[in-house]
Amino acid sequence: MSNKNLYNFNIEGVTFIAGLFWQPLSGNNASKRKSEIKSLANEMQFDLHILSGADSSFTVGFAKSNGVAKSGFVSIASVISKHIESVTGSKDFIFSAPLEDGKWLFVSQRDGIILPDGDLVFPNEDGAKARTLQDSRLADWKTIVCPAIWGIKNSIEKTLEESITRKSNGKIQTPKESKLTRINTNGFIGGNKVLLLSLSGLVMAGMYGYNYKLELDREKALEAQRAMLAAQESNDQLQPAIPNPWKSKRLPSDLLASCQAALNQVRLFPGNWSLTNVHCTDSLLTITWAPKTGGWIKHLQEIEPKIVIAYDGASASLTLPLSEGVSFSDEALTDSNQRLLDMYSAAQRYGVKFSAKPPPPPPAALPGQETAVIPKWGEITWKADEVKFPEVVIKAFEGNGMRLSSMDAVWQNGSLIWTMEGIQYVKS
Repeated sequence: MSNKNLYNFNIEGVTFIAGLFWQPLSGNNASKRKSEIKSLANEMQFDLHILSGADSSFTVGFAKSNGVAKSGFVSIASVISKHIESVTGSKDFIFSAPLEDGKWLFVSQRDGIILPDGDLVFPNEDGAKARTLQDSRLADWKTIVCPAIWGIKNSIEKTLEESITRKSNGKIQTPKESKLTRINTNGFIGGNKVLLLSLSGLVMAGMYGYNYKLELDREKALEAQRAMLAAQESNDQLQPAIPNPWKSKRLPSDLLASCQAALNQVRLFPGNWSLTNVHCTDSLLTITWAPKTGGWIKHLQEIEPKIVIAYDGASASLTLPLSEGVSFSDEALTDSNQRLLDMYSAAQRYGVKFSAKPPPPPPAALPGQETAVIPKWGEITWKADEVKFPEVVIKAFEGNGMRLSSMDAVWQNGSLIWTMEGIQYVKS
């Protein structure tokens, strides 16, 4: 994993580091979190980290040691998080402030978790301002720290130095848990070196015989693997090819644009009728209303002649066809873990409730088939709730193999709040 986003700077003799790679942890105890950190570090080739969070919400910030990142450097995102939480009690915040060299620091956190793309240094004020303005509109934040001249409602202005906790003597407080430390990814190492040396003779004495047996076992395993691969290759040749389903499904941004274009043709608030639901699929848009007091069906029909009334008269709906899709792709798929990381990270950034279900088990063989025809991909079903800005969220979620199946919206507090559902195709 690249260190291109890392940046260090000095304040009053303390070296701070920004641009760490943050990931939320799922482990519910210290032992599981430790194992999860080691696994992630091994996979992404990191050797430095800090752990941030409390109670049941933890996140880890990673770096790779080089001239920019070193053990003992203090994470500025962690320090700001602790300061804002202690002063305001806020676990959701955005922080933007200038550094001495003209660059700008940006830190964001939701539910006590520093966001994966919430520890950044921008080369100038414009970049930090654009990001702060964008994020401030996409979710509710309890605290926003930025220059007052940016005009963000309810924001407060503070310098970076004012956002760092200090000791009673005025010196900067550098908690141990905010400092980068090395990760031991090699399991249990160290220990009593004298004992290890004394055991080494015994180990070497049995090594020759062990290695001979190991070679025999390895050769047997390789032979079995060759036979299995040959059988699988033969089976693949006999099985009929299954067409890629994502190839024939329009891209999410294309479907969203068609839904919104159809929606713009309809008068959503026709007199004494309340908008109750908007439902959009790959080919149709359906809008449903319920009558208020004095809501006449005739009045609604005069505005929308093609409405369909429910049998109980308690609702009426209008269905419109969507324009045909114009954007399709047969892109190569990525692995499931990477897509889940991308989508959960985007959901956290924009304050969206996101959930995913694993691919179903392989299908059983049909009558007359010796073996089942197994697709060479997996299908993860996903759902995003409480979406206020569907264009922004879809853009953040989009990736290879991601498709949108349906969208539903309800009218709340003066805006449409969307629920999106779809399929993420991944490598099997």
